[in-house]
Amino acid sequence: MRKIREEEPPKPSTRLTMLGEQSTESARRRRTELPALKRELEGDLDWIVLRALEKDRTRRYGSPQELAADVGRYLADEPVLASPPSAAYRARKFVRRHRLGVTAAGAVVLVLLAFAVTMTVQAGRIARERDRANAEAERANREAEARGQVSEFMKGLFEVSDPGEARGNSITARELLDNGAREIEEKLADQPEVQARLMATMGEVYRRLGLYPEAEPLLEQAVEIQKRVLGDEHRDTLTSMNNLAILYFHQGRHDEAESLDVETLETRKRVLGDEHPETLTSMNTLAILYKDRGRYDEAEALYLESLEARRRVLGADHLDTLSSMNNLALLYWRQGRHDEAGRLLVETLEARQRVLGDDHPETLSSMNNLALVYWKQERHAEAEPLYLKAVRLQKRVLGDDHPDTLRSMNNLANLYWEQARYEQAEPLYRATLETQERVLGQDHIKTAITVHNLACLTRDTGRYEEAKRMFERAQRIWVDKLGPDHPYVVESLKEHAKLLRMTGDDVGAARLEARAHAGPP
Repeated sequence: MRKIREEEPPKPSTRLTMLGEQSTESARRRRTELPALKRELEGDLDWIVLRALEKDRTRRYGSPQELAADVGRYLADEPVLASPPSAAYRARKFVRRHRLGVTAAGAVVLVLLAFAVTMTVQAGRIARERDRANAEAERANREAEARGQVSEFMKGLFEVSDPGEARGNSITARELLDNGAREIEEKLADQPEVQARLMATMGEVYRRLGLYPEAEPLLEQAVEIQKRVLGDEHRDTLTSMNNLAILYFHQGRHDEAESLDVETLETRKRVLGDEHPETLTSMNTLAILYKDRGRYDEAEALYLESLEARRRVLGADHLDTLSSMNNLALLYWRQGRHDEAGRLLVETLEARQRVLGDDHPETLSSMNNLALVYWKQERHAEAEPLYLKAVRLQKRVLGDDHPDTLRSMNNLANLYWEQARYEQAEPLYRATLETQERVLGQDHIKTAITVHNLACLTRDTGRYEEAKRMFERAQRIWVDKLGPDHPYVVESLKEHAKLLRMTGDDVGAARLEARAHAGPP
């Protein structure tokens, strides 16, 4: 207790040098050298830790949120609130600990000591502030120059909508985007950093609109330029790599997506740390891929780790935290853990409605997902109005061709099919399939989902030959893209076997059932 009350802890950078071989091992685990690790701890990180350990409660952080905010300022290269204690404060603490010695030594020595400490601390602080100010000024100049270049580019882009230029012709937002994408390469060729930034931004806009072919060349060029100009470990490079991996995933190019996801996650862990928000984003992205590849145990471990960290680092209502909750719930749904999925999705939907509003795309995604759980729980009266609302708002907000809109339409059709409302289900399936084939492609994984669902409907309405062709088409796509043991393939084989039994082909049905049972449960 005396040690806790009276003995001052050493700074982390100082303590590091007192650990002997442990300090070298600590640096090795972080893939760096001991002097470099010590330099990284010196300054702001030292003072943040010492403020958290301060014996005077009035000088400690007042709450975990204050500590988290200071850590956030450090990560954003902003001035932190923690700072070396003043000389007067340190002197008062010294007097309280050594009253007899201080009295004997005399006031003159104390004054001289305080003066020396003050000058030393102030000199160090001035030097650090000067270096930081210089670095900030240099970065601000670069940012200002980049903003000016982006501003000039955007000004020229929007001039085509000026009446003096348009001469009565109207121009849509999509046309502006397309014009900008065409002009980036030729107008900004001598400014590669700005060029890559705009390519990354426009590529991400295309991706979020579901326009994957348009997004691909922009995101791929952004990654190539940023690797060459900024380096493999720059945060802008890693952000573009993460977004390109998401695009590959949506295109059904899972091998390429996984390779990029793993590389980005490992680099972000090494450069930014295990719990940096951008590292957690990569963790969540990779978990989504594992879930769709049927690697549920790996996906769940990543989801749980990223959700716990996001709650701790970002807070319960942060959009990234809610995204983790939504994705974990979908994994539970895939595993048949519907009660757990439902509880998480109710919490996520309520939070997104509160934070984002009823018609935000992420709110609508949660609405669709909760209806999906209600469908599996046979709570059809609750599922149907959620689906109808999600489809109506997604068509208005995202458009008829957006993948999220198509997913909700397909799910609503599933609900109708299960209730034997075939006249309502079939037109929805066919409209969804027609759009998916045009937007995503004939052999896309999500296209195959609708093909399989339509096969079940045509089987149940007695159109056996059509159903057989559709089952075989869906299985061919999934086996090619996901492998023969994926849960999608297993489920389709079981439904296909039902068709064969309905037509009297018990031998063929048994063969498909044996293949299904050989796969994962």
